[in-house]
Amino acid sequence: MVSIYFPLEAEENDILGRELGEPLWPERYGNTFINEERRNAEVKAKKVQEEKKATEKAKAEQVAKENAKAKKKAEQKAKEEVDAIDITIDKVDTPSTEDIQ
Repeated sequence: MVSIYFPLEAEENDILGRELGEPLWPERYGNTFINEERRNAEVKAKKVQEEKKATEKAKAEQVAKENAKAKKKAEQKAKEEVDAIDITIDKVDTPSTEDIQ
């Protein structure tokens, strides 16, 4: 199979001898069509960028939420460990001042 590429708009040194920017098939795909397609492509590209930003923002929010949850859990565990140490200290027999003398 052989593929031949002809750009919709003529580029420099066009092999068909068209002027720079001249449409390939002006009766069917003229400047109006080309300009509409260009605008449509720009709109689509903008939508893709907006969707990408929204997705990235949602991911960042999810990560922040998970980090906050993990931090809260770690703080709770540390508090429980401190409370356990306090309970242990309270239960240890400490000598009274009379025993020391």
